[in-house]
Amino acid sequence: MDFSLVVIPGAGSLAGQEADEEEARLLYVAMTRATERLVFVGGECVSRRTRQ
Repeated sequence: MDFSLVVIPGAGSLAGQEADEEEARLLYVAMTRATERLVFVGGECVSRRTRQ
């Protein structure tokens, strides 16, 4: 199963960490499924507050 776009969130947290074997395998599978675009998204998550 391939996808034209694959987005990998939390890529900033991958830097400097030793991934275990399963995490490395899942990352490899996700990366190899992209047929056109592969996007790594890093940084901190920003939440929005809603008015009550």
